[in-house]
Amino acid sequence: MEKLLIMKPELNEHENRLLSYLREHAYDYYQDEYKKGNLKDRQFVALLQSLTVLELARIACQMEIDAGCPRSLYYKVQRVLENKWELATVRPFKKLIDLYIDKNSMKVGYASNALKKQYDEISQEKQHEVLCAFLDTGSKGDREWAARRLRDNWIESMDLLVAKAWRAHHDRVLSFVVLRHMPDAFVLEQQEELAAVAGYRYVCARLGGVKGFKMDESKLTVTEWFYAVAKSGLKVSKDELELRLEAYLKSEFFDHEDVRRLLWAMGRLGMTDELMSLQNEWPERIKPSFYQDDFLDMPYEHKKLTL
Repeated sequence: MEKLLIMKPELNEHENRLLSYLREHAYDYYQDEYKKGNLKDRQFVALLQSLTVLELARIACQMEIDAGCPRSLYYKVQRVLENKWELATVRPFKKLIDLYIDKNSMKVGYASNALKKQYDEISQEKQHEVLCAFLDTGSKGDREWAARRLRDNWIESMDLLVAKAWRAHHDRVLSFVVLRHMPDAFVLEQQEELAAVAGYRYVCARLGGVKGFKMDESKLTVTEWFYAVAKSGLKVSKDELELRLEAYLKSEFFDHEDVRRLLWAMGRLGMTDELMSLQNEWPERIKPSFYQDDFLDMPYEHKKLTL
């Protein structure tokens, strides 16, 4: 960009027309009436954004030597030009990582966006570097971005960094990475913190079948208990399942999400006869909500029912 600004080129017809428009409509405004963010300012910014890097650079050169150009307008053109130049510049991966890690670089946001944009196209080794940088030094948004990718595509060597990030920040998205992928011993150690952030039912679903963990049923609703048992593989007798289901069906009110969780768990637990019975003899009091059209048409969101 510096080379472009050093040039003092003659403007072409289109660029002359643009500069004339700015002189006629923008100069007085930025000299006397300028208020950042109002509609007129936004209109001029949009106009500048619509230009190419070369057009902006050539117009900026003319403004620089134009004594009548308000400095506020010239600096605005410069900022728009710098942003467009950054977006058009392909920086080496290592440079982007360095810019991201150096919080004094003034390019952290730019580096973050550039790394996310190219993430799917780079090697696994470089993806690993991005995730490490985001988890170790990133903002909450970047940590959560990294956590979502680790949740679905776990990397074994990330366990120490995930543990460090979790202990430091307790982000909700990161809690599900811990619950899904971290060793039993670590999840047992962090169970109270995980319950506070993710929810106790998810801790039970993860640790229900793990030695050393005792499920506190007083902290679970009936449907949460069914979900935790189904998810964890905890051994429960058929009689107990039937008794708990019978007690639940005596409730006066049924919540959509509770019913969805219950039906999912019953399917996982092999409660075939009970499901058939519900289909034929479902209590009338749930029909106005559970059987309404918008609920039946709702897509099955598996992620809501798994860690």
